[in-house]
Amino acid sequence: MNKKLLFFFFIVSNQFISNNTSAQNMVPNPGFENITTCPTTDGQINYAIPWSDPGATSSDLFQTCASSNGSGMGIPANNNGFQQPHTGHGYAGLFTYFNFAAVTNLREYMQVMLNGTLTAGTTYYVSYYISRTNTSDYATKGPGIKFTSTSIVPSNPTNGSITPEVNSTTVVTDTAGWTLVQGSFVAAGGEHYITIGNFALSANSSAVFTSPATTGTAFYYFDDIYVNDTSLFSSAGINELNQTPVFTIYPNPSNGRFTISSADKINNQNYTVEVINVLGEKIKEQSIVNEINISDKAKGIYFIKVKDESGLILHIEKLLVQ
Repeated sequence: MNKKLLFFFFIVSNQFISNNTSAQNMVPNPGFENITTCPTTDGQINYAIPWSDPGATSSDLFQTCASSNGSGMGIPANNNGFQQPHTGHGYAGLFTYFNFAAVTNLREYMQVMLNGTLTAGTTYYVSYYISRTNTSDYATKGPGIKFTSTSIVPSNPTNGSITPEVNSTTVVTDTAGWTLVQGSFVAAGGEHYITIGNFALSANSSAVFTSPATTGTAFYYFDDIYVNDTSLFSSAGINELNQTPVFTIYPNPSNGRFTISSADKINNQNYTVEVINVLGEKIKEQSIVNEINISDKAKGIYFIKVKDESGLILHIEKLLVQ
């Protein structure tokens, strides 16, 4: 879709993680790094192989290599705003909301076939990062991921009939940074594709007007899409977001030294943190009353798991050490 006419943490390559490790991301090209060529205009998500655009809705690919080709698809500045990648040198983007009577439920989607098929009865952990563009004058909830056994072409305009397994349940307004969306679900079995976008009707998208701009839209960048079964973390699975207390891990990315804070009085609780590498190995466990230091470990992606004294998982987040 021509934007001029209209005035979303995790990247590990298949070479880095063996197919035999439980930590393998089932999403190919999760950070939109592998491309056939630099994008030259909007609607070229298919350049990030093997991603596609079901229904030719014109979802976008942004790359640092496009910064000087005049396409408006560069990074960090582009036709839709200004943002650095969450990791790597690329990200995707799509509209989740239009405030125009003629196209009020018009949507953009992107889709990819997973590296494998989901197993019935197995709990899967899903996460992705989104960032609202600073040219958006609306913010929405609902950019989510739908799992299907075959490739689908969602109705466009959407009719609200598709319910994603994992989605943003709160309105994401942040334009400065990246917001982690995560959750888990039990597979029906046979799911082999994911489709990303806002499947809800505009009336159910909790659209919030945020600025006096004139675009009448909400547009989000997406990066680091991740799907894997929860055996990496616990046989009991992963608790959904919105558990209390809410934990914050900072800085992230870090140099290997980081702190975990909570709205709860963390020093009076018996919380423990486990640090897990991408091979599923626990490399550290301690209370979270002090700074956590893994600066002696290799740079890369780690999972930070916070548990209460009963062993219940309260929070999982990916940490980038660089």
